Amino acid sequence: MRWPAVLSCWLPWHCCAVALYPKRADPSGDEWEKAPAVPESRRRGGAGTAVCDGKIYLACGITDGHTSGTVAWFDEFDPATGEWTELPDAPRARDHFSAVVSDGQLDLVGGRNASYHEPDNFTAFFDEVVPEVDGYDFSTGAWSTLPAKLPVPTAAGGLAALDGSIYYFGGETGQGLVHSDAHRLDTATGEWHPAGSLVTGLPGWPDASMWPPGAAAEGADRSWTRPKCWMPACDGGLR
Repeated sequence: MRWPAVLSCWLPWHCCAVALYPKRADPSGDEWEKAPAVPESRRRGGAGTAVCDGKIYLACGITDGHTSGTVAWFDEFDPATGEWTELPDAPRARDHFSAVVSDGQLDLVGGRNASYHEPDNFTAFFDEVVPEVDGYDFSTGAWSTLPAKLPVPTAAGGLAALDGSIYYFGGETGQGLVHSDAHRLDTATGEWHPAGSLVTGLPGWPDASMWPPGAAAEGADRSWTRPKCWMPACDGGLR
């Protein structure tokens, strides 16, 4: 039985995906089928998801929108058995971020603590970004934290693994600021390098298939244009 996709639901007032019911797609008939639900005690939105060796991994997230409940939870869903398994918590809680698998490791990059508020500033959480990159080694089952922090930490940035590198771009912080910065993490050295910038700052969760054609090639033009950047909008459209 093959379960290639996860369909998410929405929190009532914000576009944080809550993975209540992963669903199976039948490629031959375009049919969807409800899969085993995420355990009630582990449900949250704004989490990072990734697939490795046929299993779906759900990391961190927030249980109550932009209000409270940022967690470090880590869960595995096995489509072959339909079972959910709780795994060791990530080193730190975060939400509104992306996850990616590269070289046998799951990396959590960017995000924020949307549970943080100040007495006179409810939206202070926009600046509570997480600069650390946490990685889970599938071979050892252990977490570690990369010594080099994200150069321009944001939440809701785009993330892609490509040709031995992890690219992080865009995202948002406080004062309504949407970033256009792009950086490349060399997974062999653990060092970050500038990788050009978006023409227009964007928040979103693109994957490697959205990368501009030829942008990863050595010596290629690394400039960005809006038509080459895909951002899933809350209404299902493109921006």
